[in-house]
Amino acid sequence: MNGSVWKPLRGPLRDWPLALCDPRSVASTDLQARDTVKRDSFIETYQLHYNSGHKWYYLSDQMPNEALVFLQADSRSTGMLGKPHTDTDNTYLL
Repeated sequence: MNGSVWKPLRGPLRDWPLALCDPRSVASTDLQARDTVKRDSFIETYQLHYNSGHKWYYLSDQMPNEALVFLQADSRSTGMLGKPHTDTDNTYLL
């Protein structure tokens, strides 16, 4: 398992918050496997393609003392691929 912790350096964070997608709203057909290749290593990740059924969440006005902790990858065969995430301009979140 590979978890991540994310928090802003200054707050309240109003521009470009980290958005997390509920993995239960992601169909397997929404994902495309891709490789990230570096000089001495490689990992397989997934490109998430748009689906109007995706459920996205973010922490409004996040402060530096507030952290988001989430699963980024899981190598166990639990069927859970991790949590799609991105930074976003919150003016587009409804």
